[in-house]
Amino acid sequence: MIRTTEQDSNYTNIDQMSVLEILKGINNEDKTVP
Repeated sequence: MIRTTEQDSNYTNIDQMSVLEILKGINNEDKTVP
């Protein structure tokens, strides 16, 4: 079955990331929004 509303996370190790790393990732994701 293909999930149309979910996709694999780009951050599989988010529990091991620092707050700064998470915020940088969020900022980079925001840059991809048109």
